[in-house]
Amino acid sequence: EARELALSMLIHNQNDITDAVLHELEGAQSARFQEIMSCAVRHLHSFVRESNLTELEFQQACAVIAKLGQATNESHNEVVLAAGSLGVSALVCLLNNGAQGQTDTTANLLGPFWRPGAPFTENGGSIVRSKSPGDPLLVSARVLDSKGDPVAEAKVDVSCIKKAAVSGAAFPPSLQAEIKSRGVDAYQSYATADLGVVAYETEARKGMVCNEGLIVEIVRPGTNDPVQDGEVGEVVVTRLNEEYPLLRFGTGDLSKFLPGTSPCGRTNRMLAGWMGRADQRTKVKGMFVDPAQINAVKQRHPELGRLRLVVTRANEQDVMTLKAEAQGAAKGLSDKVAETLAAILKLKGAVELVKPGSLPNDGKVISDER
Repeated sequence: EARELALSMLIHNQNDITDAVLHELEGAQSARFQEIMSCAVRHLHSFVRESNLTELEFQQACAVIAKLGQATNESHNEVVLAAGSLGVSALVCLLNNGAQGQTDTTANLLGPFWRPGAPFTENGGSIVRSKSPGDPLLVSARVLDSKGDPVAEAKVDVSCIKKAAVSGAAFPPSLQAEIKSRGVDAYQSYATADLGVVAYETEARKGMVCNEGLIVEIVRPGTNDPVQDGEVGEVVVTRLNEEYPLLRFGTGDLSKFLPGTSPCGRTNRMLAGWMGRADQRTKVKGMFVDPAQINAVKQRHPELGRLRLVVTRANEQDVMTLKAEAQGAAKGLSDKVAETLAAILKLKGAVELVKPGSLPNDGKVISDER
């Protein structure tokens, strides 16, 4: 009989695998353990078959699960956070609490900013603590019971945020002060969808500390050449990640390195924050002009400092003027630079030699002023 059972468990094809694992679970000492694991095996095997999971995708998924465990510590459970992102935490909460509005749910569904004792605001009142420009955001809420009837004396908490992490747009000091006046201590991060957080603000409020897990460079827009410390250029980042490596990823954003280290104690380099976009490509007389072309002019004339191509309009025509920093310019230098400019851009333009340091240190190579 044992031999017949063993032979019946031989795996001849992929359909036999699920039955073999479920058979092994029949020997579990706990009936509840057997129920949970059997259900998990059936659904997991169905998921693999339905998605037609490849070996590489399986390895990548295992790597993510392993890193969740490695990143978990006493105060930070990445596995629980991942479960929350997938909606599992909320689903378990609602299955075990609430009873369709008859009992309380856990704080899992109250949100990460909830706190007891939030300031009370009368119905129809405002939570704005200072004079703020712009249109007001009006919140209207109703709390209903399981039958759809209004709950008497219900309160809606909309004024409990005390700390915030912000990103996605510039966060100037004036806006920081406005948010602070409302009782919210907000810190900004510089991040992209591909790289994650590149740099972040600390309580020192002095620049943004570069992410220690990334290699951050500042290069001259349109080139791969690093600029001098303190000079504005394009932010280029390298991420040495096994799952998604990025080598010298051009963000298209402008910034510069600040001197020294943060007073907060972090020792990595600091960025000045977002200072605009590096993509300055424009059209002149129907022809595209790119910062890389202006850099090519500089390479042919290494005696020049910063360059800036200014595009304007005169008599309903596009006009180009290349402003170039030069120290003790040799006779005829402007004519030679103008010839190089025309040869590279296939467009004629004027050349104006200016004193070193007179052009703004803002990372701009092309200034379209039309």
